[in-house]
Amino acid sequence: MVRVHQIAKELGWTSKQVIDYLLSEGHYVASAQSGVPDILVKEMRRRFAAIPNTTAIANDDRLEPRQYGNAAAVTGYTDREDVENGETWAQALSRIQTESRRSRGRRLHPVVRALLDHAIVPNRSDDPLAECGAGYSEEEIRRAKEMHIEWARGQLSGLPEDDRALIEWIRLTNGQRPDLAAELAGAGLTAAEAGLRLGYGSRTDHKRATIFARFRNRQINRSEAVAEVWRWRRRDVAS
Repeated sequence: MVRVHQIAKELGWTSKQVIDYLLSEGHYVASAQSGVPDILVKEMRRRFAAIPNTTAIANDDRLEPRQYGNAAAVTGYTDREDVENGETWAQALSRIQTESRRSRGRRLHPVVRALLDHAIVPNRSDDPLAECGAGYSEEEIRRAKEMHIEWARGQLSGLPEDDRALIEWIRLTNGQRPDLAAELAGAGLTAAEAGLRLGYGSRTDHKRATIFARFRNRQINRSEAVAEVWRWRRRDVAS
């Protein structure tokens, strides 16, 4: 098993960059001495290695077209759709890889998917993928993974460790300002409570902005936000 500092040296990264990348992919590593599973090492070499080296090649299980022998030649297999369409082996491989990249959303970390759905997709401009429903683009996934790192850091400052609870905060905030969400969560508020719209007497007032929005816009401070929720809790219990 390759350690974090070893793959960092190989890619020309710092150990922290490797750790942040693995966290964004949903894999927990504690330090530069942590081991990285072989399958992740291979994937990182394929995606990020600038110059192939002997170690990477020796540990890479990919096959070149010539290693497939006769299977690499599509001529004669007329019962296959790709042959009927006149695709070469390389063209078929390229098509399958493209389709695989577009379907990666099904294998994304739940928090990354939530960030895509609530922070990135709603702000799409003229993205052709948005129109055809083909999934998330590679750039969108990259941005969501970067945001995931910020939300993971927020968990050290008060945000819940449970992914489901974290996703509720992402929905409330549209994936923005994890630092402010961490402040309120660290003060004991849930995402549902930070989403309350309260008016006079701690009664629900749909015309009011949410507690989180008012806190974000500096209309109230953290103490005032907590006090409003406590008053609402007492009223809710009394009723």
